[in-house]
Amino acid sequence: MRGLSLVIVFPLLLAVLSPLHADLVAHWPLDDSGEDIVGGFDGLETGGVTYGAIGANDNTDGAASFQNGAISVVFAPELNPESFTITLWARPVGGAGFRSPITTRYDGIVAGGGNLDGFIIYNNPANIWQFWTGDGESAMDGWDSLQGLPVEEGEWQHLAISFDAETQEKNFYINGMLEASSTDQGYAPVTDVFRALHIGGGGDMGDQYRWAGELDDVGLWDEVLTEDDIFAILDDGVGSFEGKGPPPCPVEGDPDYADTHCTGVEVEATGSRFGPSHYLSITAEDDSGDNPMVTITVAAEGGEPLVIGPRAPGRIGIVLRDEGVYHVTVSADDSRRCDDAAEDSVCRTVIGLGVEITPEDCGNGEDDDLDGSIDCADSDCSDAASCREPSGERFVRGDANSDGAINLTDGVVPLLYLFSGGAEPACMDSADANDTGNIEITDAIILFSWLFTGGVVPQPPSPTSPGYPGSDCGEDTTEDAMGCVRSSPVCE
Repeated sequence: MRGLSLVIVFPLLLAVLSPLHADLVAHWPLDDSGEDIVGGFDGLETGGVTYGAIGANDNTDGAASFQNGAISVVFAPELNPESFTITLWARPVGGAGFRSPITTRYDGIVAGGGNLDGFIIYNNPANIWQFWTGDGESAMDGWDSLQGLPVEEGEWQHLAISFDAETQEKNFYINGMLEASSTDQGYAPVTDVFRALHIGGGGDMGDQYRWAGELDDVGLWDEVLTEDDIFAILDDGVGSFEGKGPPPCPVEGDPDYADTHCTGVEVEATGSRFGPSHYLSITAEDDSGDNPMVTITVAAEGGEPLVIGPRAPGRIGIVLRDEGVYHVTVSADDSRRCDDAAEDSVCRTVIGLGVEITPEDCGNGEDDDLDGSIDCADSDCSDAASCREPSGERFVRGDANSDGAINLTDGVVPLLYLFSGGAEPACMDSADANDTGNIEITDAIILFSWLFTGGVVPQPPSPTSPGYPGSDCGEDTTEDAMGCVRSSPVCE
Protein backbone atom coordinates (compact mmCIF):
# COMPACT_ATOMS: atom_id res chain seq x y z
CA MET A 1 0.00 0.00 0.00
CA ARG A 2 2.81 2.36 0.96
CA GLY A 3 4.65 1.58 -2.30
CA LEU A 4 1.47 2.20 -4.30
CA SER A 5 1.02 5.57 -2.63
CA LEU A 6 4.54 6.61 -3.57
CA VAL A 7 3.94 5.56 -7.15
CA ILE A 8 0.86 7.78 -7.25
CA VAL A 9 2.14 10.71 -5.19
CA PHE A 10 5.58 11.12 -6.76
CA PRO A 11 4.34 11.93 -10.27
CA LEU A 12 1.75 14.25 -8.77
CA LEU A 13 4.50 16.10 -6.88
CA LEU A 14 6.50 16.40 -10.08
CA ALA A 15 3.48 17.84 -11.88
CA VAL A 16 2.80 20.34 -9.11
CA LEU A 17 6.43 21.41 -8.70
CA SER A 18 7.21 21.64 -12.44
CA PRO A 19 6.99 25.15 -13.89
CA LEU A 20 3.84 26.00 -15.83
CA HIS A 21 5.86 27.05 -18.87
CA ALA A 22 8.93 24.86 -19.33
CA ASP A 23 10.87 27.37 -21.44
CA LEU A 24 9.30 30.70 -20.49
CA VAL A 25 11.32 31.76 -17.47
CA ALA A 26 9.69 35.11 -16.74
CA HIS A 27 6.89 37.30 -18.03
CA TRP A 28 6.51 40.90 -16.91
CA PRO A 29 3.25 42.18 -18.51
CA LEU A 30 3.80 45.66 -16.97
CA ASP A 31 0.03 46.24 -16.89
CA ASP A 32 -0.15 47.51 -13.31
CA SER A 33 3.06 46.38 -11.57
CA GLY A 34 6.50 44.88 -12.03
CA GLU A 35 5.20 41.42 -11.14
CA ASP A 36 6.51 38.37 -13.02
CA ILE A 37 3.42 36.21 -13.50
CA VAL A 38 5.35 33.06 -14.51
CA GLY A 39 8.49 32.57 -12.43
CA GLY A 40 7.90 34.89 -9.48
CA PHE A 41 10.89 37.10 -10.33
CA ASP A 42 9.09 40.29 -9.34
CA GLY A 43 10.62 43.69 -10.00
CA LEU A 44 10.93 46.69 -7.68
CA GLU A 45 10.30 50.19 -9.05
CA THR A 46 12.72 53.02 -8.39
CA GLY A 47 12.29 56.58 -9.59
CA GLY A 48 9.71 57.61 -12.17
CA VAL A 49 7.82 54.47 -13.14
CA THR A 50 4.03 54.54 -13.55
CA TYR A 51 1.50 52.08 -14.93
CA GLY A 52 -1.72 52.32 -16.89
CA ALA A 53 -0.43 53.67 -20.20
CA ILE A 54 -2.10 52.36 -23.36
CA GLY A 55 -0.37 49.12 -24.35
CA ALA A 56 1.21 48.13 -27.63
CA ASN A 57 -1.92 46.35 -28.87
CA ASP A 58 -5.13 44.67 -27.74
CA ASN A 59 -3.24 41.51 -26.73
CA THR A 60 -0.91 43.21 -24.25
CA ASP A 61 -3.32 45.33 -22.15
CA GLY A 62 -1.59 48.22 -20.34
CA ALA A 63 2.02 49.42 -20.33
CA ALA A 64 4.57 51.03 -18.00
CA SER A 65 5.81 54.62 -18.48
CA PHE A 66 9.40 55.52 -17.58
CA GLN A 67 10.64 58.99 -16.69
CA ASN A 68 14.08 58.58 -15.11
CA GLY A 69 13.00 55.39 -13.36
CA ALA A 70 13.60 51.65 -13.64
CA ILE A 71 12.28 48.27 -12.50
CA SER A 72 15.01 46.10 -10.97
CA VAL A 73 14.76 42.32 -10.55
CA VAL A 74 17.10 40.71 -7.99
CA PHE A 75 19.78 38.45 -9.48
CA ALA A 76 18.84 34.85 -10.18
CA PRO A 77 20.71 32.31 -12.34
CA GLU A 78 17.44 31.56 -14.16
CA LEU A 79 17.42 35.14 -15.47
CA ASN A 80 20.88 34.69 -16.97
CA PRO A 81 20.72 31.49 -19.05
CA GLU A 82 23.47 30.49 -21.45
CA SER A 83 20.98 30.45 -24.34
CA PHE A 84 18.11 32.90 -24.24
CA THR A 85 15.47 34.96 -26.01
CA ILE A 86 14.11 38.29 -24.78
CA THR A 87 11.01 39.88 -26.33
CA LEU A 88 9.42 43.23 -25.49
CA TRP A 89 7.50 46.18 -26.88
CA ALA A 90 9.12 49.62 -26.66
CA ARG A 91 7.76 53.07 -27.44
CA PRO A 92 10.56 55.66 -27.23
CA VAL A 93 9.60 59.21 -26.32
CA GLY A 94 12.42 61.74 -26.06
CA GLY A 95 15.53 61.39 -23.99
CA ALA A 96 19.15 61.58 -25.11
CA GLY A 97 22.31 59.50 -25.05
CA PHE A 98 22.09 55.74 -24.56
CA ARG A 99 18.64 54.61 -23.37
CA SER A 100 18.11 50.99 -22.40
CA PRO A 101 14.74 49.18 -22.26
CA ILE A 102 16.42 46.13 -20.65
CA THR A 103 19.87 45.40 -19.23
CA THR A 104 21.61 42.69 -17.26
CA ARG A 105 25.36 43.29 -17.09
CA TYR A 106 28.62 43.00 -15.22
CA ASP A 107 31.18 45.57 -16.32
CA GLY A 108 34.66 44.60 -15.18
CA ILE A 109 36.02 48.10 -15.56
CA VAL A 110 33.36 49.38 -13.15
CA ALA A 111 33.48 46.39 -10.79
CA GLY A 112 37.21 45.79 -10.94
CA GLY A 113 36.78 42.20 -12.14
CA GLY A 114 38.21 42.72 -15.59
CA ASN A 115 35.53 41.07 -17.76
CA LEU A 116 32.25 42.00 -19.46
CA ASP A 117 29.15 39.80 -19.06
CA GLY A 118 25.47 40.14 -19.93
CA PHE A 119 23.13 41.53 -22.57
CA ILE A 120 21.77 45.03 -23.29
CA ILE A 121 19.33 46.62 -25.72
CA TYR A 122 20.02 50.28 -26.48
CA ASN A 123 18.44 53.19 -28.27
CA ASN A 124 21.82 54.79 -28.94
CA PRO A 125 22.65 58.53 -29.15
CA ALA A 126 22.06 58.45 -32.93
CA ASN A 127 18.62 56.88 -32.33
CA ILE A 128 19.61 53.48 -33.73
CA TRP A 129 18.59 50.20 -32.10
CA GLN A 130 21.56 48.15 -30.82
CA PHE A 131 21.97 44.75 -29.13
CA TRP A 132 25.11 44.49 -26.98
CA THR A 133 26.65 41.43 -25.31
CA GLY A 134 29.66 40.89 -23.11
CA ASP A 135 31.68 37.81 -24.04
CA GLY A 136 33.18 37.13 -20.61
CA GLU A 137 36.63 38.27 -21.69
CA SER A 138 38.65 41.40 -20.96
CA ALA A 139 36.63 44.56 -20.52
CA MET A 140 39.33 46.35 -22.49
CA ASP A 141 38.02 44.59 -25.65
CA GLY A 142 34.67 46.34 -25.29
CA TRP A 143 31.11 45.15 -25.83
CA ASP A 144 30.06 43.20 -28.93
CA SER A 145 27.30 45.09 -30.74
CA LEU A 146 24.71 44.36 -33.43
CA GLN A 147 23.14 47.41 -35.06
CA GLY A 148 19.49 47.41 -36.11
CA LEU A 149 17.11 49.91 -37.69
CA PRO A 150 16.60 53.60 -36.90
CA VAL A 151 14.35 54.13 -33.90
CA GLU A 152 10.82 55.33 -34.69
CA GLU A 153 10.12 58.07 -32.16
CA GLY A 154 6.68 57.81 -30.55
CA GLU A 155 5.82 54.48 -32.23
CA TRP A 156 5.51 51.03 -30.67
CA GLN A 157 8.26 48.69 -31.91
CA HIS A 158 8.63 45.01 -31.10
CA LEU A 159 12.17 43.96 -30.18
CA ALA A 160 13.56 40.45 -29.75
CA ILE A 161 17.14 39.37 -29.01
CA SER A 162 18.54 35.85 -28.76
CA PHE A 163 21.79 33.96 -28.30
CA ASP A 164 22.44 30.28 -29.00
CA ALA A 165 25.24 28.96 -26.79
CA GLU A 166 25.74 25.91 -29.03
CA THR A 167 26.05 27.69 -32.38
CA GLN A 168 27.15 31.07 -31.01
CA GLU A 169 24.46 32.69 -33.18
CA LYS A 170 23.33 36.08 -31.97
CA ASN A 171 20.16 37.54 -33.49
CA PHE A 172 18.34 40.88 -33.35
CA TYR A 173 14.70 41.09 -34.53
CA ILE A 174 12.74 44.32 -34.98
CA ASN A 175 9.00 44.14 -35.65
CA GLY A 176 9.33 40.41 -36.28
CA MET A 177 12.06 40.72 -38.93
CA LEU A 178 15.63 39.52 -38.46
CA GLU A 179 17.61 42.74 -38.90
CA ALA A 180 21.07 41.68 -37.70
CA SER A 181 22.85 38.40 -36.96
CA SER A 182 26.36 37.21 -36.11
CA THR A 183 28.27 34.11 -35.04
CA ASP A 184 31.42 36.12 -34.29
CA GLN A 185 30.16 37.90 -31.18
CA GLY A 186 30.20 36.06 -27.89
CA TYR A 187 28.01 36.14 -24.80
CA ALA A 188 28.65 35.23 -21.19
CA PRO A 189 25.80 35.26 -18.64
CA VAL A 190 26.07 37.41 -15.55
CA THR A 191 27.03 35.40 -12.46
CA ASP A 192 27.61 38.19 -9.94
CA VAL A 193 24.80 38.00 -7.36
CA PHE A 194 24.90 41.77 -6.87
CA ARG A 195 23.92 42.47 -10.50
CA ALA A 196 20.17 42.69 -11.04
CA LEU A 197 18.18 42.61 -14.26
CA HIS A 198 16.89 46.09 -15.04
CA ILE A 199 13.81 46.98 -17.08
CA GLY A 200 13.96 50.61 -18.16
CA GLY A 201 17.44 51.22 -16.77
CA GLY A 202 21.07 50.53 -17.67
CA GLY A 203 24.48 50.28 -16.14
CA ASP A 204 25.40 47.62 -13.60
CA MET A 205 23.01 49.04 -11.03
CA GLY A 206 20.19 50.28 -13.28
CA ASP A 207 20.79 53.93 -12.40
CA GLN A 208 22.26 54.91 -15.79
CA TYR A 209 21.05 54.98 -19.40
CA ARG A 210 17.44 55.32 -18.28
CA TRP A 211 14.66 54.58 -20.74
CA ALA A 212 12.35 57.42 -21.84
CA GLY A 213 8.89 56.33 -22.97
CA GLU A 214 6.79 53.18 -22.49
CA LEU A 215 7.58 49.45 -22.25
CA ASP A 216 5.19 46.52 -22.47
CA ASP A 217 4.95 42.70 -22.34
CA VAL A 218 8.52 41.63 -21.50
CA GLY A 219 9.28 37.91 -21.80
CA LEU A 220 12.45 35.90 -21.11
CA TRP A 221 13.03 32.35 -22.38
CA ASP A 222 15.91 29.98 -21.58
CA GLU A 223 16.15 28.85 -25.20
CA VAL A 224 16.37 30.36 -28.68
CA LEU A 225 12.97 30.93 -30.26
CA THR A 226 12.39 30.63 -33.99
CA GLU A 227 11.36 33.48 -36.25
CA ASP A 228 7.83 32.00 -36.39
CA ASP A 229 7.74 31.96 -32.57
CA ILE A 230 8.71 35.63 -32.46
CA PHE A 231 6.05 36.47 -35.05
CA ALA A 232 3.48 34.69 -32.89
CA ILE A 233 4.53 36.64 -29.80
CA LEU A 234 4.39 39.90 -31.74
CA ASP A 235 0.88 39.05 -32.98
CA ASP A 236 -0.64 37.49 -29.89
CA GLY A 237 1.47 38.52 -26.90
CA VAL A 238 3.68 36.55 -24.51
CA GLY A 239 0.68 35.37 -22.48
CA SER A 240 -1.01 33.75 -25.48
CA PHE A 241 2.17 32.10 -26.75
CA GLU A 242 3.15 30.28 -23.52
CA GLY A 243 5.90 28.32 -25.24
CA LYS A 244 3.41 26.33 -27.31
CA GLY A 245 4.62 27.59 -30.68
CA PRO A 246 2.76 29.79 -33.16
CA PRO A 247 -1.04 29.57 -33.14
CA PRO A 248 -2.63 28.47 -36.42
CA CYS A 249 -3.07 31.08 -39.10
CA PRO A 250 -6.66 32.12 -39.83
CA VAL A 251 -8.41 30.42 -42.72
CA GLU A 252 -11.20 31.65 -44.96
CA GLY A 253 -14.34 32.01 -42.88
CA ASP A 254 -12.52 33.00 -39.67
CA PRO A 255 -13.37 36.53 -38.46
CA ASP A 256 -9.74 37.68 -38.66
CA TYR A 257 -9.03 36.22 -42.10
CA ALA A 258 -7.89 38.75 -44.74
CA ASP A 259 -9.17 41.65 -42.64
CA THR A 260 -6.31 44.17 -42.91
CA HIS A 261 -6.63 46.96 -45.46
CA CYS A 262 -4.33 49.64 -46.84
CA THR A 263 -6.59 52.69 -46.86
CA GLY A 264 -4.33 55.33 -48.32
CA VAL A 265 -0.86 56.63 -49.16
CA GLU A 266 -0.10 60.29 -49.79
CA VAL A 267 3.23 61.77 -50.88
CA GLU A 268 4.67 65.04 -49.60
CA ALA A 269 7.87 66.44 -51.16
CA THR A 270 10.02 68.34 -48.65
CA GLY A 271 12.21 70.17 -51.17
CA SER A 272 15.12 69.68 -48.77
CA ARG A 273 18.62 68.66 -49.84
CA PHE A 274 19.20 67.22 -46.38
CA GLY A 275 17.20 64.59 -44.53
CA PRO A 276 14.05 63.09 -46.05
CA SER A 277 13.23 64.22 -49.57
CA HIS A 278 9.65 62.96 -49.22
CA TYR A 279 7.22 61.87 -46.54
CA LEU A 280 4.70 59.09 -47.08
CA SER A 281 1.52 59.40 -45.02
CA ILE A 282 0.15 55.86 -44.82
CA THR A 283 -3.12 54.69 -43.28
CA ALA A 284 -4.28 51.12 -42.69
CA GLU A 285 -7.14 49.43 -40.82
CA ASP A 286 -7.80 46.00 -39.34
CA ASP A 287 -11.39 44.79 -38.94
CA SER A 288 -10.72 42.65 -35.85
CA GLY A 289 -8.77 45.31 -33.94
CA ASP A 290 -5.25 43.94 -34.45
CA ASN A 291 -2.46 46.44 -34.96
CA PRO A 292 -1.84 46.75 -38.72
CA MET A 293 1.75 46.77 -39.91
CA VAL A 294 2.93 48.06 -43.28
CA THR A 295 5.90 47.23 -45.51
CA ILE A 296 6.96 49.91 -48.00
CA THR A 297 8.90 49.13 -51.17
CA VAL A 298 10.30 52.01 -53.23
CA ALA A 299 11.68 50.81 -56.57
CA ALA A 300 13.30 52.66 -59.47
CA GLU A 301 13.98 51.04 -62.83
CA GLY A 302 17.36 49.32 -62.77
CA GLY A 303 18.02 50.09 -59.11
CA GLU A 304 17.96 48.13 -55.87
CA PRO A 305 14.56 48.59 -54.19
CA LEU A 306 14.36 50.35 -50.83
CA VAL A 307 12.34 48.29 -48.32
CA ILE A 308 11.07 49.82 -45.08
CA GLY A 309 9.27 47.83 -42.41
CA PRO A 310 7.28 46.08 -41.35
CA ARG A 311 6.36 48.99 -39.11
CA ALA A 312 3.33 50.88 -37.89
CA PRO A 313 1.46 53.09 -40.38
CA GLY A 314 1.98 56.82 -40.11
CA ARG A 315 4.24 59.51 -41.57
CA ILE A 316 7.40 57.91 -42.91
CA GLY A 317 10.39 59.76 -44.33
CA ILE A 318 12.32 58.50 -47.36
CA VAL A 319 15.39 59.84 -49.17
CA LEU A 320 15.37 59.98 -53.00
CA ARG A 321 18.07 61.97 -54.79
CA ASP A 322 18.43 60.64 -58.36
CA GLU A 323 16.11 61.73 -61.16
CA GLY A 324 13.64 59.13 -62.34
CA VAL A 325 10.32 57.44 -61.67
CA TYR A 326 9.95 55.66 -58.31
CA HIS A 327 7.17 53.12 -57.81
CA VAL A 328 5.93 52.97 -54.21
CA THR A 329 4.10 49.84 -52.99
CA VAL A 330 2.60 49.64 -49.49
CA SER A 331 1.49 46.22 -48.20
CA ALA A 332 -0.61 46.08 -45.02
CA ASP A 333 -1.12 43.04 -42.79
CA ASP A 334 -1.67 42.12 -39.15
CA SER A 335 0.81 39.23 -39.24
CA ARG A 336 4.10 38.72 -41.00
CA ARG A 337 3.84 34.90 -40.88
CA CYS A 338 0.30 34.27 -42.18
CA ASP A 339 -0.48 34.51 -45.88
CA ASP A 340 -4.01 35.90 -45.77
CA ALA A 341 -3.68 39.28 -47.47
CA ALA A 342 -6.94 41.05 -48.28
CA GLU A 343 -7.66 42.14 -51.85
CA ASP A 344 -7.26 45.78 -50.82
CA SER A 345 -4.20 45.25 -48.62
CA VAL A 346 -1.90 46.98 -51.13
CA CYS A 347 -1.68 50.70 -52.02
CA ARG A 348 0.44 52.06 -54.84
CA THR A 349 1.66 55.45 -55.94
CA VAL A 350 4.43 56.97 -58.04
CA ILE A 351 7.02 59.66 -57.28
CA GLY A 352 8.74 61.51 -60.11
CA LEU A 353 12.05 63.35 -59.68
CA GLY A 354 12.78 65.48 -62.71
CA VAL A 355 10.04 63.58 -64.56
CA GLU A 356 6.51 64.89 -65.02
CA ILE A 357 3.84 62.44 -63.87
CA THR A 358 0.48 63.12 -65.49
CA PRO A 359 -2.75 62.26 -63.66
CA GLU A 360 -4.52 59.06 -64.66
CA ASP A 361 -7.16 59.49 -67.39
CA CYS A 362 -9.77 56.96 -66.35
CA GLY A 363 -10.99 56.12 -69.83
CA ASN A 364 -8.18 56.18 -72.38
CA GLY A 365 -6.74 52.68 -71.96
CA GLU A 366 -3.29 53.96 -70.94
CA ASP A 367 -1.23 54.03 -67.75
CA ASP A 368 -0.92 57.82 -67.63
CA ASP A 369 0.57 58.11 -64.13
CA LEU A 370 3.01 55.19 -64.64
CA ASP A 371 1.91 53.32 -61.53
CA GLY A 372 1.26 50.04 -63.33
CA SER A 373 -2.55 50.30 -63.26
CA ILE A 374 -4.74 51.39 -66.17
CA ASP A 375 -8.04 53.30 -66.08
CA CYS A 376 -10.50 51.83 -63.56
CA ALA A 377 -7.88 49.40 -62.20
CA ASP A 378 -6.03 52.46 -60.87
CA SER A 379 -7.02 53.47 -57.33
CA ASP A 380 -6.93 57.11 -58.51
CA CYS A 381 -10.06 56.34 -60.55
CA SER A 382 -12.09 54.86 -57.70
CA ASP A 383 -14.35 57.94 -57.56
CA ALA A 384 -14.66 58.40 -61.31
CA ALA A 385 -18.25 58.03 -62.50
CA SER A 386 -17.19 55.68 -65.29
CA CYS A 387 -15.47 53.38 -62.77
CA ARG A 388 -18.14 53.08 -60.10
CA GLU A 389 -19.85 49.75 -59.73
CA PRO A 390 -23.33 50.19 -61.19
CA SER A 391 -26.29 49.74 -58.90
CA GLY A 392 -28.64 49.73 -61.93
CA GLU A 393 -28.50 49.40 -65.70
CA ARG A 394 -25.90 51.54 -67.46
CA PHE A 395 -26.90 53.29 -70.67
CA VAL A 396 -26.49 56.45 -72.76
CA ARG A 397 -29.42 58.77 -73.60
CA GLY A 398 -30.40 58.68 -77.26
CA ASP A 399 -29.34 55.11 -78.12
CA ALA A 400 -32.96 53.91 -78.24
CA ASN A 401 -32.21 50.58 -79.95
CA SER A 402 -29.12 49.87 -77.79
CA ASP A 403 -26.82 49.03 -80.69
CA GLY A 404 -23.85 51.07 -79.42
CA ALA A 405 -24.23 54.06 -81.80
CA ILE A 406 -26.66 56.97 -82.11
CA ASN A 407 -28.12 57.71 -85.57
CA LEU A 408 -31.35 58.48 -87.43
CA THR A 409 -32.88 55.14 -86.44
CA ASP A 410 -32.76 56.06 -82.74
CA GLY A 411 -35.06 59.03 -83.41
CA VAL A 412 -37.44 56.93 -85.50
CA VAL A 413 -37.77 54.13 -82.85
CA PRO A 414 -39.72 56.26 -80.31
CA LEU A 415 -41.95 57.73 -83.10
CA LEU A 416 -42.92 54.26 -84.34
CA TYR A 417 -43.58 53.21 -80.74
CA LEU A 418 -45.81 56.27 -80.15
CA PHE A 419 -47.79 56.49 -83.42
CA SER A 420 -47.76 53.22 -85.36
CA GLY A 421 -47.68 50.43 -82.79
CA GLY A 422 -43.96 49.84 -83.12
CA ALA A 423 -41.98 47.76 -80.67
CA GLU A 424 -41.04 49.19 -77.33
CA PRO A 425 -37.47 50.61 -77.36
CA ALA A 426 -34.90 48.11 -76.10
CA CYS A 427 -33.91 50.64 -73.46
CA MET A 428 -36.72 53.00 -72.49
CA ASP A 429 -34.34 55.14 -70.45
CA SER A 430 -32.16 55.64 -73.53
CA ALA A 431 -35.17 56.67 -75.65
CA ASP A 432 -36.22 59.21 -72.98
CA ALA A 433 -33.79 61.85 -74.29
CA ASN A 434 -35.06 64.67 -72.03
CA ASP A 435 -35.41 62.46 -68.89
CA THR A 436 -39.05 63.31 -68.18
CA GLY A 437 -39.92 59.73 -67.34
CA ASN A 438 -42.06 59.37 -70.49
CA ILE A 439 -41.51 58.66 -74.18
CA GLU A 440 -42.70 61.74 -76.14
CA ILE A 441 -42.35 63.25 -79.60
CA THR A 442 -40.02 65.77 -77.96
CA ASP A 443 -37.46 62.99 -77.39
CA ALA A 444 -37.18 62.41 -81.16
CA ILE A 445 -36.96 66.17 -81.85
CA ILE A 446 -34.12 66.58 -79.29
CA LEU A 447 -32.20 63.70 -80.80
CA PHE A 448 -32.58 64.88 -84.44
CA SER A 449 -31.64 68.42 -83.41
CA TRP A 450 -28.46 67.20 -81.66
CA LEU A 451 -27.50 64.90 -84.54
CA PHE A 452 -28.11 67.27 -87.47
CA THR A 453 -28.25 70.92 -86.32
CA GLY A 454 -25.96 71.09 -83.27
CA GLY A 455 -28.83 71.25 -80.82
CA VAL A 456 -28.84 70.53 -77.09
CA VAL A 457 -27.29 67.20 -76.05
CA PRO A 458 -29.65 64.61 -74.48
CA GLN A 459 -29.79 64.57 -70.66
CA PRO A 460 -27.19 62.64 -68.58
CA PRO A 461 -25.85 60.11 -69.00
CA SER A 462 -25.16 62.06 -72.19
CA PRO A 463 -23.29 60.96 -75.30
CA THR A 464 -20.14 62.86 -76.25
CA SER A 465 -20.44 61.66 -79.84
CA PRO A 466 -22.73 59.47 -81.94
CA GLY A 467 -20.20 56.63 -81.61
CA TYR A 468 -19.96 57.14 -77.84
CA PRO A 469 -17.27 55.49 -75.62
CA GLY A 470 -17.95 53.34 -72.56
CA SER A 471 -16.97 56.22 -70.28
CA ASP A 472 -20.20 58.01 -71.34
CA CYS A 473 -22.34 55.23 -69.87
CA GLY A 474 -24.07 55.81 -66.56
CA GLU A 475 -27.14 55.13 -64.48
CA ASP A 476 -30.51 56.86 -64.32
CA THR A 477 -30.41 59.15 -61.30
CA THR A 478 -34.06 60.14 -61.73
CA GLU A 479 -36.82 58.15 -60.03
CA ASP A 480 -39.24 56.98 -62.73
CA ALA A 481 -40.90 53.84 -64.08
CA MET A 482 -38.58 53.56 -67.07
CA GLY A 483 -36.15 50.71 -67.39
CA CYS A 484 -33.65 49.07 -69.66
CA VAL A 485 -34.45 45.59 -70.98
CA ARG A 486 -31.24 45.47 -73.03
CA SER A 487 -28.24 47.71 -72.55
CA SER A 488 -25.89 48.74 -75.29
CA PRO A 489 -22.84 46.42 -75.61
CA VAL A 490 -20.70 49.50 -75.06
CA CYS A 491 -22.18 49.88 -71.57
CA GLU A 492 -22.07 46.24 -70.48
